[in-house]
Amino acid sequence: VTGLRHNARQALMGQGVGMIASALVGGIGGSGTTAATVIAVKSGSARWVAGLVGALFLFLTAFAGGLGSVLPIGALAGVIIAVAINVADRDILAWARQGRTRQDAMIALLVTFITVFYNLVAAVGVGVAIAILMFIREQIAQPVVTRRSNAREARSIKARPEGERALLDEHGERIVLFELRGNLFFGTTDRLIDEVGPALNGPNWVILHLRKVTHIDLTAVKLLQQIANRLHEHGGLLLFCELHE
Repeated sequence: VTGLRHNARQALMGQGVGMIASALVGGIGGSGTTAATVIAVKSGSARWVAGLVGALFLFLTAFAGGLGSVLPIGALAGVIIAVAINVADRDILAWARQGRTRQDAMIALLVTFITVFYNLVAAVGVGVAIAILMFIREQIAQPVVTRRSNAREARSIKARPEGERALLDEHGERIVLFELRGNLFFGTTDRLIDEVGPALNGPNWVILHLRKVTHIDLTAVKLLQQIANRLHEHGGLLLFCELHE
């Protein structure tokens, strides 16, 4: 709302200390409420004033001789409706109208629905779980091998004797280079073995170029071991280059 970056760690620590302090004096912990602050800031309030005044007013309403009981219910209902309209993110409606962002809109509406009819913490948990699944799905859809070449097609810049050049002309197709990218994890191992598989059935030298690989999990490590063993059985060899430390 303010266009500034906030310190999420500081905010969570502050809420945590507040929860502990509330429990120590017999209170019941809740969750952060952004609505009042958002409305106040949109109305021109200073950032620190909004939260402080909101907290003081809530305290007075609850404890100052039943002040809350004399407030007109109709007026409070109007305020709540106005707050709901102002806090609503209208971008979701724009997302829902476009095919490429419709899925994001459905997820946002689902999280909103759970927040309204159950609670915020559960809604956040569902939203995070869906985001993780969507990230995994996106990673699986990305190509693992970006380029395949062999020593006959792509020579190194090193000057070689005539005999070595003749060997490369004759056996260059047995030296195969695969340039990989992204994350090698349980979701991409099937695609990797599908693309590398044809080069594993003979006495070949398979080189995996890993400069653009950012992460390798245990499943991928096991797969690389299987690739190495399969090549070894056929008299070949698995090599790695540009492997991050």
